[in-house]
Amino acid sequence: MDNPALKSSSSPVDLKLLAILIVISLALAGLLYAFLVIDQELNVRKVAKVNNTTSNSQSKKTYLQSSEDQKRKNDIFSINSALKTYFLKNQSIPKSLKELSPDFLSKVPTDPANNKEYNYVVSYDGLSWSVSATLSDKSTFNLKGP
Repeated sequence: MDNPALKSSSSPVDLKLLAILIVISLALAGLLYAFLVIDQELNVRKVAKVNNTTSNSQSKKTYLQSSEDQKRKNDIFSINSALKTYFLKNQSIPKSLKELSPDFLSKVPTDPANNKEYNYVVSYDGLSWSVSATLSDKSTFNLKGP
């Protein structure tokens, strides 16, 4: 007794068609994989370029802030030195920084960012002073005298 369910219904033509479909599927999968890899690489390069550009602009900004802060500190040292010289010569403290020019400073330095005078405070008893600058990180650089 022949059981039709046990008979193989595969003919050589069906196997060839199945093999062709498998090959086409594998080729499409390979192309899709290559497309995804290329797209991912392009996105990585794009992000790296944006990050590099952002990093460069941040580096320039940080460099400028650092440069301005160094100028502020140098100015405060110069002003404080001029104040000490003024004090030794006159045995008094000037009421304003403008009194230092032109004898002790050719020109009173100002903040490089806003061109304003630095903070100068004479103590209530008139025997000491404080001269300071606000740095780019909002901290204060302060020197006192005499």
